[in-house]
Amino acid sequence: MGYGNAEEAVRAMYQSSGAMDEFNKLKPSLSGKQMQLVVAFNRLSCERKLEQGAPLQIKDRDIHYYQQHNGSHGYAPDLFVHAIRSIDAEYITQRCEEMRRKMKNRS
Repeated sequence: MGYGNAEEAVRAMYQSSGAMDEFNKLKPSLSGKQMQLVVAFNRLSCERKLEQGAPLQIKDRDIHYYQQHNGSHGYAPDLFVHAIRSIDAEYITQRCEEMRRKMKNRS
């Protein structure tokens, strides 16, 4: 069973990053509600600022703005913020580790 537009948006995100194997591995374990959360994170992440190429945290005001215009996708508003923050923290960790590996390989 698919998740409609949310699935297509997430599929495109994974495809553009060359991680379709990861998408196919994760897809069966995500509910529609969880998929919407990932799509929300992706939309918010696109607006984030970078510092020397490293991603900065998504701002609370951006999350609240998103909620005002798009809702919380079935999550309580505070849980939605917490979930986005948790995904963001993991994303930042992974991106910074990836940058460190690239810098190490250049040396």
